[in-house]
Amino acid sequence: MKQWKYLAIATLLLTGCSSGGTDTAANSAATEEMPANELADTAADATTADVAAETANWVLQRASMSGACHVKLEPAKPELGAVIAKKPTRAEICAEAKARHADDAADTGKCFAYTAGAIAECAKEKITLP
Repeated sequence: MKQWKYLAIATLLLTGCSSGGTDTAANSAATEEMPANELADTAADATTADVAAETANWVLQRASMSGACHVKLEPAKPELGAVIAKKPTRAEICAEAKARHADDAADTGKCFAYTAGAIAECAKEKITLP
């Protein structure tokens, strides 16, 4: 099913679906390999966030001034400081973030505080950051 999501997204991007693009070789190949109703259902279900979450690493970044750590997908902007850890899943990076908590703001390899976004992301994995 994941391959169909990628194919559907690529097809939509290549055909310029929002600008009324024309049929391309990629679109023809996609519709020949997959029934039209399944392609439409898959395209509706597939989002850029789905693809990003399946292909990216999660990172733990530490802001240099505040010592606050943030959890996010690797390609997401803005860059909020130095990357101190990378993991393939949100659960793993949240566990790492929790393990790196320290009360000493001078320790640049640890997290003195956590951003609201980091707390929210880790709550989705039922991990409570200090």
